[in-house]
This record gives sequence, structure tokens and C-alpha cells, in this order.
Amino acid sequence: MNTVVIFALVGALALLVLALVVGRRRGTAGGAASIGDVVSKVEREGTAREYLESSTARSDRAVLSKRKGAQANEIGNQGYALQNQGRLDEAWKCHEKAIELHKEIHDRKGEAIDLGNFGMIELMRENLEAAESYFRKSLAIHQELSNIVGEANQLNNVALAERMTGRLEAALARHLQALEIYKGLELAEEQAGTHGNMGIVYFEMGNPDKSAEHHQKALEANRRIANLPGQADNLGNLGIVFREKGQHATALAHFEQALEIDRKLGDKHGEATTLYNLGIACVLTDQPDRARGALREALALARKHGFDGLARTVAKVLQELG
Repeated sequence: MNTVVIFALVGALALLVLALVVGRRRGTAGGAASIGDVVSKVEREGTAREYLESSTARSDRAVLSKRKGAQANEIGNQGYALQNQGRLDEAWKCHEKAIELHKEIHDRKGEAIDLGNFGMIELMRENLEAAESYFRKSLAIHQELSNIVGEANQLNNVALAERMTGRLEAALARHLQALEIYKGLELAEEQAGTHGNMGIVYFEMGNPDKSAEHHQKALEANRRIANLPGQADNLGNLGIVFREKGQHATALAHFEQALEIDRKLGDKHGEATTLYNLGIACVLTDQPDRARGALREALALARKHGFDGLARTVAKVLQELG
């Protein structure tokens, strides 16, 4: 009964709203005609008209490209919201549409973000090999573009996949790389998320004190910037650390705080995960009826939203409880 699965935060992947900047050239008759002073007046006028028409076509294409970029970003943001609600199939379809548009207008940064979101959905589905593949593709594009924020985000996400497949030293090193980038850019929320992820790695390395230190740093930072999703993650993970240390009442109090935030945010994956952990805490504090209620609610949410791994874990615990 004391062996439980830890479902941790998903880290610092933020869907960036892209601003597509399109350079425009505006031709004039005088400028075009001056190219060909040796040609006749009629030919010069023809050249000028041709240049103006070409310039107008380029301007029209730029406007269309900008519109498609905005459309792709809006669809991508819809997908990101859906995946946070646990509606993973719908989110996937949104990101498919977004990446098609980003590829059409040759927006590599947008494509990289879409790939990262595909990876996050696969991570939530626990398709870890597929998730890491998407994260690495996204990372390569961000590095190609010298987009260091995107690079740091995907370093964190590759590390998540590495941690979930047992490569803890590699995961910790990658998180440290990301943290240094965020510190250099003074990105508080991203630093908090990375501290939280490092806390998870240290926990799985068997170092709960170091884990608690990083989760507490993350929680304090997220409270300073009023980041509720981050606070929910940190509270939940601190609850797990306190449970490991045998401080079950303290763990339960942290899960209760996390659950309140998850519900306020409408985060179905977070809510199901926290209900599971709260149920375990209730078992350990001799509240079996409350434990069953929380676990049944977690199971219903997990099944409804396709969190298959979590559903299997909760069902197994409920069966053991009888």
C-alpha cells in the first residue's frame, strides 16, 4: 500500500503567442523606371507597372501570411487550453491544424511550439518514447533558430521524458542547463517550474530533503508572481515528499490546498492526480471512507478524460482497499 505512483508537474512548457513580423517593400514608378534609363518611355512605364504589380502581390502574400500565422497561433492556444482540461484528442486535432498552417507560411518557431505540444500530449498519455521524440525535434528547431527560451523549455521537457524512463542523472543535468538559461533571462516563472522538476528528480534519487528544498523554492517563487498552476504543482509535490517522510497530516493539508487550486483552474489532469494522492493520504491518516470517496472521484475523472495510466493505478488501489 505504501508504494504509490507519483504523477508530477509537467514543467515549463508555455505556449508562446507568436508575433509574425513581415517586412514589406513598397515600389514606386520612379524607382522602377530609374533602373532602365536606356529603354524607351513606353518600356519604362511597362517596367514600372510590372514592378508595382509584383510589389502588390508580395504585400498581399505578406498580409495573408500574417493572417494565417495569427490563425495558427489562436488554434494552438485553443489546443493548449484543451490539453489542460484533459481533452487530449481535441487538443491533438487543434495542434495538427496549427502545425499545418505554420509549415505553410514557413514559421519554424511556430512549428517548434506545435511539436512541443504534441510531445506534452503524448507525455500525458504516457507514450514516453513518442513524447521524447517530439520534444527533441522541437529542441533542434529552437537551437537552429537561436531561440534560447524555446531551447530551455524543450530541455526541460526532454528531461521530463528522461526522468520518466529512469535516466535521472541525465534529466537533472538537462534541468540545470534550462535553469541557467532562465536565470540569465530573469524569467521567474520558468525558474520556479525548473526548481519543481529538479525536486521531482531528487525525490526519485532518494533524496527527499533536497527534493523538498527545490519544491519550496518553487512554491515561494510562484506565490510571489501569483502563478496558481505552479502553486498547485508545488503543493502536490511537497505533499508527496512529506508523505515519504512520514508526515502524513502535513501531506494531506498540502493535497487539500492543491485540489482547491486545481478545481479553480479547471485542470482535470491535476484534479484527478491530486484526488489520487489525497486518497492515499487519507488511507495513511486512518480515514478509509474519505479515501474511497477521493479515489472513486479520481478514477471517474481519469477514465472520462483518457488518463489511462492514472486510471489503472487508482483502480488497483481501490481494489486493494476493498
